[in-house]
Amino acid sequence: MTRQATPTMIFSMAVTLQIHGKDRHKHTLAEVLIEDEICVTLALAKDGWCRWDWKCAHEDAALEVLEAIAREANQGIRVDLASVSP
Repeated sequence: MTRQATPTMIFSMAVTLQIHGKDRHKHTLAEVLIEDEICVTLALAKDGWCRWDWKCAHEDAALEVLEAIAREANQGIRVDLASVSP
C-alpha cells in the first residue's frame, strides 16, 4: 500500500533530498521533500501509510504523534484489518 501511496504523492513533482549521512550498512539517509517543504515521510505517516519505529527514530516526536493519530483514526494501512505490525 505504501508503494502505491508514495508514487501517487510525488508523481510529476520535483523532489529534493536532504542528505543526513549514511547508516551502518552505508545506505544514504535522507529526507525526501516535495515542493521544497513537504516531507514525504511525515505526509505518509499523517495519512497512515507507515509505522513509526522507536528503534530507528526514537527522537522523532512529530513522526510518533502523526503515526498515533493515524492509528487511532484507522487510516491507511490500518484499513486492512489483516495488517499486522512487523
